[in-house]
Amino acid sequence: MAEGKKHYAGLILAGGRGTRAGGEDKGLLEYKGQPLVEFSIQALQPFCDPLFINCNRNQDRYARYGFPLISDPDDSHPGPLRALAQLLPNLPDRDLITLPCDTPGVRSEHIQELIDCSRSQPDHWIYVASAGRDHPLHAILPASLMHELTALVANTGETRLMRALAQLPSVRVDIDDAFDLNLNRPLQKNEQIGKN
Repeated sequence: MAEGKKHYAGLILAGGRGTRAGGEDKGLLEYKGQPLVEFSIQALQPFCDPLFINCNRNQDRYARYGFPLISDPDDSHPGPLRALAQLLPNLPDRDLITLPCDTPGVRSEHIQELIDCSRSQPDHWIYVASAGRDHPLHAILPASLMHELTALVANTGETRLMRALAQLPSVRVDIDDAFDLNLNRPLQKNEQIGKN
């Protein structure tokens, strides 16, 4: 059993419109013969119970994985920060590990690195940085910050994730080898990706 099992809730973020992926549901695109959402499940499952999948379409296909599904409250697609703030009240009141569905290079050992940092920096938003880029949704969001985050979004109308993060206690964890592929960009014909 991985250290940290059952201490965290997990949230896989697969609810976006996929505009930079040609409008496809990115969680169900295949990479190396496997739907992307499965990479996120494999990374989080050793540490998270319950584990939720945030999806706004193809719920029947996501339901096959046997995890509870949670959809955005409306179809306005307000962006990742506001969507997260809207989802938090419907999630357990415990520390939350979030992971977008489009970075199959993230593995359980990287999640463990976030957990190790979180234990030494409690009450901080712990997030990944890789190759000089911040990835604030590859993160641990402590329960102690959830109300502060939702209040910040509600009171300021903030829509930019990094601007919100700058107003909260946070720590970045540099992981050099985490992202062998980041699909938050247009898909290329020579990549091993296809519809499930």
